[in-house]
Amino acid sequence: MTTSSIDDSAHIVSLDGMVNLLDNQISIDGQAVLSYDKKRGVLGNITYSPLGYFSTWIDYQNYETGLDLNHLGYLWRDNYSQIMAGIKFQNQEPWGYIRSSTIILEGEIEENTDGLNLGKSVALNYDAMLSNYWEIGCGFHRILEYYKDREIFSDYNLDSFGPSIKIPEITGTNFYISSDKHRVLSASLSWTYGTNTREDFQREHFIELTYRPTTFLTFSGNYNRYRLVRQYRWLEEIRDNNHVDHYIFSDFDKNVNIFSLRTSGNIGRNLSIQFYSEIFQNNDVYSNYSEYIEDSLRYFSANESDFIAKGLYTIDIDEIQSETSNLILDPNYFIGLYPRYTQFIFNGVLRWNYIHGSNIYVVYTSRKAVNGKIF
Repeated sequence: MTTSSIDDSAHIVSLDGMVNLLDNQISIDGQAVLSYDKKRGVLGNITYSPLGYFSTWIDYQNYETGLDLNHLGYLWRDNYSQIMAGIKFQNQEPWGYIRSSTIILEGEIEENTDGLNLGKSVALNYDAMLSNYWEIGCGFHRILEYYKDREIFSDYNLDSFGPSIKIPEITGTNFYISSDKHRVLSASLSWTYGTNTREDFQREHFIELTYRPTTFLTFSGNYNRYRLVRQYRWLEEIRDNNHVDHYIFSDFDKNVNIFSLRTSGNIGRNLSIQFYSEIFQNNDVYSNYSEYIEDSLRYFSANESDFIAKGLYTIDIDEIQSETSNLILDPNYFIGLYPRYTQFIFNGVLRWNYIHGSNIYVVYTSRKAVNGKIF
C-alpha cells in the first residue's frame, strides 16, 4: 500500500501480510513501512496456540528516528524498539470450586534506537471464574530501573526533548473481585497499588454496583478514586536572561474522584432510553521545586540551586506584570495545568424503533466544568 499527501509531499509505502500454519496453531503477521525520507519501521507478531492448556507469543516493533506517519496515520513515537514475550496457561474444565482459570506471564524490553534502556518489565496475572459465577483476579508487575528520554519537552510543537531522566525501580500489585452478574444485584471491586524505591506511590480503588430489577431495566453506579504521590515530576523548562535552560521539577500530589450513574431500559417493545451522568474531580498540588542538572544527573533543591533560590513563582498579579520581575504564576494557580478541575457530564438517548430495522434517535448532552476553583 502507498499513501501520499499532496499538501506536504508526505509519501509512505508499506507492506503487510499474515500466514497461518499447522491448522492455525501458528500465526505470523507483520508490517514494514518506508517513509518518503527513507525512514523505516517494522512490527510483527508470532503466536503459537496448540490445542491444550497453553499458548505463547512474541511481539516486536522498531521505528527509526525521524519516522513520521502522522500526516496520514498515527505513530505514537519514533526512535523506539520493543520486544514482548508471553505465555498463557488456561483451564476451561471445572476443578473443584473453579469453573475456569487463566495464568499469564509476560516480559517486555523497551529501548530507543541509541540503545538507551526505556524499561525492562515482567508481569504475572491470574484470573478465575468460580462455580458460583463469581470472578477473582490478581497480578504483580515489576519494572527495573530505566530512563525516560521524553520526560522533558523543550518544544511541544517541534517534538524537541531535554535530557533523559532516570526512573527508579517500580513494583505494583492489583486485585479484583466481582459477584455473579446474572443476579438482580451484583457488584465488583478492584484495587491497584504501585510504588518505587524512591517511595513514590500510586493507588486506585474502583467499586461498581449494578441493579437489574427486570430483564429490560438496568441501573448501575460506580466510584473510582485515584491517588498519585511522587517526587520530581517534570514541570517546565525556563530559559534565563543568559539563554541558559533550567529544567524545573516539583513534588506532586494528585487526587482524582469519579462518580458515575448509568440507566438503560425499554418502554414497550419499540422505545428505549439511556442515561449517563458523571462527576469528575481533579486536585493537584505542586510543592518543593527543584532543578535537574544534566551534568550531575541529579536534582538540586532550592537550597542548592541559585536559580530557584532567587524565586520562580508567585500568586501576586502585580509581580507577574512588573517589567522588572522575572516571576511567573505559581503552577498551583495556572489553569492550563488543570490543578483544580471539576466537570459534570450528562447524556440522554431516546430511541424509537418505528419500523423493523430503522430507528430514530433523540440525543441530549450537557457538560459543565469549573477550572481553577472547587465546584
